[in-house]
Amino acid sequence: MLEVWTTEPGLQFYSSNFLKGDFKGKDGTAYAKHSAFAFEAQDYPDAINHPKFPSCLLKPGDTYHQVTEYHLGVAATQPF
Repeated sequence: MLEVWTTEPGLQFYSSNFLKGDFKGKDGTAYAKHSAFAFEAQDYPDAINHPKFPSCLLKPGDTYHQVTEYHLGVAATQPF
């Protein structure tokens, strides 16, 4: 089970669909298609083009701060 607690309004999921095995990681291991995933807390990706969305602009002198916590656990199973 994965719980994501964040101050951000959106969560981007990356599934490594376009990896080709030519990128090498730890100990020379090749990262192949579908071999990784990531959850990235962020503003809405297209917020700049939607006036009703919260602003995603960071102006000079402003400070950006966000908090994201990933909580891993085991979900209890229920017999059917």
